[in-house]
Amino acid sequence: MRLQDASTGKTAQTRDKLNRLHAAMAVLGEVIFEWDLATDTILWSDRAQQILGLPELESVTTRSAYNSLIDTDDLARLQQTLVSRYTSHDPFECEYRIHSMEGELRWIQERSAVEFNTSDEPVKVCGVLRLVSRPRSASESVSGVVNYDEITGQYSRAKLVEALGEAINRCRRNESSGGYLSIGVDQLMELGETWGEATVDSVIFALSQRLEGCLRATDVIGRIGHDRFGVVLTHCPEEDVPIVAETLLQSVRGATIETARGPVQVTISIGGAVFPDVAQTAHDAIAKADMALGKARRMGYNCYIPFHQAKMRRRSQRKNLAILHEVQQAIQEDRLVFAFQPIVECETNAIAYYECLLRLLRDEKTVVTAAEFVPTLEQLGYARLIDHYAHSLALKELEVHPDVSLALNVSSLTATDPTWLSKFVMALKSRAGIAKRLIVEITETAALQDIAESARFVSTLRGLGCRVALDDFGAGFTSFHHLKSLPVDILKIDGSFVSGMSQNRDNQLLVKTLVNLAKGFHMNTVAECVETKEDVDILLQQGVHQMQGYYFGRPEIERPWLKESKVVSLRCATGDKRLA
Repeated sequence: MRLQDASTGKTAQTRDKLNRLHAAMAVLGEVIFEWDLATDTILWSDRAQQILGLPELESVTTRSAYNSLIDTDDLARLQQTLVSRYTSHDPFECEYRIHSMEGELRWIQERSAVEFNTSDEPVKVCGVLRLVSRPRSASESVSGVVNYDEITGQYSRAKLVEALGEAINRCRRNESSGGYLSIGVDQLMELGETWGEATVDSVIFALSQRLEGCLRATDVIGRIGHDRFGVVLTHCPEEDVPIVAETLLQSVRGATIETARGPVQVTISIGGAVFPDVAQTAHDAIAKADMALGKARRMGYNCYIPFHQAKMRRRSQRKNLAILHEVQQAIQEDRLVFAFQPIVECETNAIAYYECLLRLLRDEKTVVTAAEFVPTLEQLGYARLIDHYAHSLALKELEVHPDVSLALNVSSLTATDPTWLSKFVMALKSRAGIAKRLIVEITETAALQDIAESARFVSTLRGLGCRVALDDFGAGFTSFHHLKSLPVDILKIDGSFVSGMSQNRDNQLLVKTLVNLAKGFHMNTVAECVETKEDVDILLQQGVHQMQGYYFGRPEIERPWLKESKVVSLRCATGDKRLA
């Protein structure tokens, strides 16, 4: 494919010059690409797949599809680099790994620049790719790419989870205790937007050294996200965990980090969980420490918050374990099922797709909603188990019913878990044609916990053909820059702003603002919790694309698409025939 378009009116002479340029670049082993940000389409110069040794490029026509080939550990860093250039206007250079069809890792160097329109909005990225050789350092083993973070040299997330699990098992055998700390670098995203990715890397490396210098030789530290570290405190009494956390805070507080762009001051926030008393598994400890970290950030950053168990925690634990046992039993007996709620197209009055909502059938008359058991499973560290079960259930429905499209929710832990994602990718690739009928929903607050990891998650799924929705939009603090780095297809406006909006002018203004923001990014909007005709009329006037709520249908366990009528019959007093 040549980077040319006959409709542009370029002369044959100009096109010949371009072709000669591309030929010269090919001789140098370089590939030219052009990425349209509005449509996500990407054009390649001739012989791109042969030059880079990636025959799969022949079928890659979008940047999302290309991103799905990039190693997940590198994609987040690339996304952050791109986002920073949307405001700085500077060219950039980045190296990352791509997985070939033969299972090999190939190092690619990308040198790109962003083009802007007259309104100073980014519209296109143009650049050059080439194969590069990245010899390993003497200290890097064959498995080092997987087990160690590239910037800090410390444990990767997977390796830290393994070390945490071993520490918990040792404490359980020895009847001792330990602690896990989730350490977040405060406002790192804003730092990157202001000073660039190189400065962020310098800060991350300096912090890793400073934190590691405060720990004992028996403790373990790793980088578990773009802006997060994890620390395993082995054989540490419960009362000593806050002391260690405060020591780490003090080591960073007020200190200056020297970077190429000048001195930078940063702070950290810490959440902690003790084990095995409070947290029984590695994922349980991480989930609870992350919850505490979120609270520390909401309290204004630069502090430590432990995950507290109430005085009645033993009774609570027994109740939680009973819920876990009931869910496990329900899975074995096929009593954990979906209820399906329709999402309706405003223009055609037809059902676009159904959202899958988990329900537990306790007996013939009792149906338990997900809100009564999913939060407990997440607290116990079983979010991935329930998400794995739900995605298997959804894929089976899509296989059996080829005319149906479904939306599936995933937890915040799952959205940043490369292991779960790789299994999900394999499951989709083995079922041709299903991905385009699947919408994966992640909540706005979950996406904001780790923008880089969420961007990797979104890009991978879109590369497979899935659509991705940002749920509960408006409930968090998504900025213009966040939406640029999260190329989702659908924004679901939080139901708290939609329900009863006909009686609340502030909510009407807020919803209108969110709809206009989504339109600016060419994203569809879904209004949740629509319950009255008055709310429907207002949402139609504001230009919402789709709606969901009791006004259109409650969740049903019986598959609604098997009924005779698929059309929701509505009457609109305004005379608008779209929902007549």
